[in-house]
Amino acid sequence: MRKPMKVSLLRRKAILTNVDNVCGAGIAQKLAEDKYDLVLTYSSEKNEEKLVGMVDKLKKENDIECFLMKADFSEKNTA
Repeated sequence: MRKPMKVSLLRRKAILTNVDNVCGAGIAQKLAEDKYDLVLTYSSEKNEEKLVGMVDKLKKENDIECFLMKADFSEKNTA
């Protein structure tokens, strides 16, 4: 059974798409340091393991909520 998400409506939120590049990862890091809860998307499965590790690190080091989702926005009607 899946745990319910713990989401505070009082904290700032950000959604970042395509974080499987250096720029996206850097922005995610900065927002996490500024205490934003994050939803991060990625499109390539080749980076999934690295991104899961990044999410765990962001959550642990910054005391935030951070969710990772596979989503490809490159083609119309696929998201």
